[in-house]
Amino acid sequence: MPTELIAALQELGRHELDLGVTEHQIGSGTLLVWDDQENFRFIHQSVLEWLVAREAAEEAQRAGGAAALAQREVSDLMADFFGALAGREAAAAWARKALGGAFGAVASGNALRIDGRMRLGVSERMNLAGMAPSGSGRSPHATSSACFRATRMG
Repeated sequence: MPTELIAALQELGRHELDLGVTEHQIGSGTLLVWDDQENFRFIHQSVLEWLVAREAAEEAQRAGGAAALAQREVSDLMADFFGALAGREAAAAWARKALGGAFGAVASGNALRIDGRMRLGVSERMNLAGMAPSGSGRSPHATSSACFRATRMG
C-alpha cells in the first residue's frame, strides 16, 4: 500500500480489521463509480463482463450449465474471459449442450461465438455427425478436422 494511504487510514483511528478484509474493501471499492444520476456503475464494462464470465465458467465446470450465457449476446471479450476461466474441456462441453438446444437460442449463438473464439471445433463436428460426406455441400477443407463418428460412409 502507498504510504499516503496508510497514513490516511491511520488518521481514521484504530480498527480491529483483518488485513485481508481491509484489502478486499479497498480493492473492491475501486470497481464501482458514481454515474451522473448518482447510481453506482462499474468503472469499465469489462469488469462486469469478467464477473459474469467467472460465474458462468464456475457453473459450467460445476454443473455443465451457464445460465448467464443464455440471457443476452456476449461480446468477444466476454467469450474470451469465459474460455480462459472455464478451460477448454468445460467450455467445449457447455458449447455442445448449448448447440444441441439445451439452453435456448441466445445460448446457441453464444456457444458459436465461444466455439469460434477458442477454436474448439464443436460446431463443425456437430454439423457433420450423422451426415454423409458426399453431397453435403461442404468443401473438402471444411471436413479436415471433422469427427465422423456416427457418420454414414456409404
